[in-house]
Amino acid sequence: MPKQTIALELPKPLESKVPSLCPASIPYNVQHLILTTTQHLLEECCFDFAIKWAPTLVQDKGWDCPEAAELTLWANTLTKLCDKLPAAAIFNDSGIPLDTIFSSICSLRHSAVHRLPTSAQGIRKMIQSAIRLAVTLGDNTRATSFELIETALDCRIKDMQLNKNFLENRLDGQLKMIQEQRAELDRKETDAVATMLREDIENKLLIGSILEASVREAFSLHTGWSSVLKKDTGILRIPDKNGGDAAKHVREGLPKSEDSDNEMQRIDF
Repeated sequence: MPKQTIALELPKPLESKVPSLCPASIPYNVQHLILTTTQHLLEECCFDFAIKWAPTLVQDKGWDCPEAAELTLWANTLTKLCDKLPAAAIFNDSGIPLDTIFSSICSLRHSAVHRLPTSAQGIRKMIQSAIRLAVTLGDNTRATSFELIETALDCRIKDMQLNKNFLENRLDGQLKMIQEQRAELDRKETDAVATMLREDIENKLLIGSILEASVREAFSLHTGWSSVLKKDTGILRIPDKNGGDAAKHVREGLPKSEDSDNEMQRIDF
């Protein structure tokens, strides 16, 4: 019995679909507390610096408290003022231009005022900018407070990153196991379909061979009787063109016997 080959589709390679938990972020209420408090402390820092080094400027503008001018305005004002101040007023050994140090805190004020969610790393960079500005203006007390916030942020960021890595790795393992189980079920489904098709073909071939044997047996019976009649009598009655019966001699050329003219044996099928 001929065999038929059925092509099976190979399973596709497994792909992990673990959603990323990055970047790490802190609850917004904590972010808002950090940024608004830092903004307020920086405004106090700028006010104290201006009172010490440019009291006339503060008096002329009518700024009698840190809240009188927003942080961005303080930064722009002090950037222009620093060129007129003695070198002892500024402590900048970072190599960063003063205008960059002042402008870097604008993003802090923008995020705090407009309530913009920010990643933990983004908040950390804002605190670093606050530290540089406080140090530049000689406010080591507030700079120390900002450094404590930065240290706390660093620790919490590391904790969150470790936890995120654990959660992502655990989910990755779970998804791979699910994908392998799904691939195994797909293989079983494919095998089941292929088995059905193969067995259907085998059954068709078996039925065909049985039917062929029956047909040949039926035809061989007819062929066998015809051979016997031809051998024993030599005369068969077959229908003529007009629909009647006619006897046909199959022993033509043989010598006639004495009774051949008087009697002819006919055999009808």
